[in-house]
Amino acid sequence: MEPNANGSNSKNSPCLNIFNNLNFSESMNKFFFASPLVAGWLFVFIASTSAQVTVAQASTKFNVSEPKIELEKQEKKVVVRVDGQLFTEYHFAGFQKPLFYPLKINDNVGMTRNYPIKKVKGEQPDHPHHKSVWFSHEINNIMFWTEKGKVVQTEFTSFDKASGFATKNSWIHKDKTILTDETQISFHAGKGWRAIDFKIKLIASEGDVLMNDTKEGTFAVRVHPNLRNKPHKPSGIKGGATMVNSNGDRGPGIWGKPAKWVDYSGKIDDQVYGVSIFDHPNNLRHPAMWHARDYGLLAANPFGEHYFLKKKKGAGEYTIKKGQSLTLRYRLVIHEGNHEQANISELYNSFADSSDDAKKD
Repeated sequence: MEPNANGSNSKNSPCLNIFNNLNFSESMNKFFFASPLVAGWLFVFIASTSAQVTVAQASTKFNVSEPKIELEKQEKKVVVRVDGQLFTEYHFAGFQKPLFYPLKINDNVGMTRNYPIKKVKGEQPDHPHHKSVWFSHEINNIMFWTEKGKVVQTEFTSFDKASGFATKNSWIHKDKTILTDETQISFHAGKGWRAIDFKIKLIASEGDVLMNDTKEGTFAVRVHPNLRNKPHKPSGIKGGATMVNSNGDRGPGIWGKPAKWVDYSGKIDDQVYGVSIFDHPNNLRHPAMWHARDYGLLAANPFGEHYFLKKKKGAGEYTIKKGQSLTLRYRLVIHEGNHEQANISELYNSFADSSDDAKKD
């Protein structure tokens, strides 16, 4: 089609299309355009209709609706729903640390191990401190990771029923506060995926804080048994799930290797699902090392250089001086399909491009 007098293509102009489709006779054209008043009303009609057509076309081309996220604060937990379906529950009381359980991709499928919160047939009952989704580490030589100390939420500092919340927490050992943290949590969802963002500010409020060089940490998930690579015959776990990192490495050999993200995927109820953890590029020692075990543990760890990279003992230690802080950011994603079908690389890039403040203040 040839351009019109304005240099535009009438095929792409809803306004011109509407006018052309009116099929006025020559006498009617003379009547309309001989009267300024009638011509003005006609112009308003065409412009209004054109706008409606444009919006309709855009709505057809793009799905502009987003899943609705709803948070409900209860006595000891926060219940999070996506379009009315249970997504997760944040337990801020009743355990040795705050945690998220269950973690659901839809009404029927949970993505983390139930044990020890619930005892379910077909799960390996090991490592009782591996409670679904959590953040912990060995600090000042105290094994908070294995719950030798406890993390107590002291308050909600903000709460948005449609997006997330912020909390303050105290890390306590033998009734003594070792450090505090300020944590921001936000929830996200799209077609075939759901995510939780974590921004954790560790504060040396009581004195210097030593983050120990150990493999036992730090931001972690214990996945559904069907998402583990290693079989466990006593529990009837077949294994064989895919473990892959952002570098393309696969299998149990990804343990300890620095990477931007790691994903586990496998079949649950005859459909493929997966779990990913993203390490933010502004994090300390990004890309993170990974305590990625074939029995279903997945943890991003910036401190375990002696264990993961075979450096001298203590090489990965990090001290937060009194009055200073260290901020770490992570995203946990659950998704349909494997990492390629879920476009994990693109989701990671979106997360990586999000703003962040300095690692330490």
